[in-house]
Amino acid sequence: MKVTLIGGTGHIGTFLTRQLLDAGDEVTVVSSGRKPVPNYENNRMSYVKFTYADMFADGSFEAFLKESKTDAVVDILQGNTSGLYNACLASGVGQVVVCGSLWMFGRPKVVPTPEITQTPCPFDGYQSRYNDMLSAIELSKKDG
Repeated sequence: MKVTLIGGTGHIGTFLTRQLLDAGDEVTVVSSGRKPVPNYENNRMSYVKFTYADMFADGSFEAFLKESKTDAVVDILQGNTSGLYNACLASGVGQVVVCGSLWMFGRPKVVPTPEITQTPCPFDGYQSRYNDMLSAIELSKKDG
């Protein structure tokens, strides 16, 4: 499978990249270039540099997805889920995975914590991203 991983140079992304490569997937890591891309000594990994804030607005990410024939996109950064969803839909990507934070569900009342809102989110940024995720989920339901 050809997987494009947004945020593949951070803590979670580096571990996920290794797991995908070990599973035999082709991985393209999308990064802003602020952190170095780990050297996995693997010919199934490539690297492309995008600025997250701009890559949806100028159409460059959608063009990249079409050209690379990406099967799945995993977004660890999760800052523009609706833009990501629309780019994936327009370019024929079959699977989209967006990662969020437990804090999006508010302060946990029980552990293990279910994936439902329990209290208002104490952080505005997380709440905004969570709302964007929910909007993208609704869009995907309409699009089938």
